[in-house]
Amino acid sequence: MDSTKVEKSVPQKISADPLGSVCGIWLWDAGLGLEAHTVTKLAAIQDTKSTLENNIESVSQEVALLQADQRNLVERVDTAEQSLEQLMLMVMGIGDCLEMLEVENVVKAVKPDDLEGGSTATT
Repeated sequence: MDSTKVEKSVPQKISADPLGSVCGIWLWDAGLGLEAHTVTKLAAIQDTKSTLENNIESVSQEVALLQADQRNLVERVDTAEQSLEQLMLMVMGIGDCLEMLEVENVVKAVKPDDLEGGSTATT
């Protein structure tokens, strides 16, 4: 009888203990694996977030620079338009001066004697 009890108790201990240990270890390993996987994924997400934040900051700086360049270009275009207007006024003034010179030359070319005698002026 004692041998039967020993035989029954030994298989029960052997079958229960390894299953409990193996299952416990497997679940513990799975938990650590899942935890490690989660930590790895979380770290990757945080790296991606950090990269995106840096990219947003870089893009914001580029936008600010482009806006400053745009303002400078608008100012330069305004200055160029003002310069063009001044040049046009100068050209018109030169044209007026040339017309006045032509009139003076015509007047100088006409002699007072020609006016009294009815002759036409020569140029």
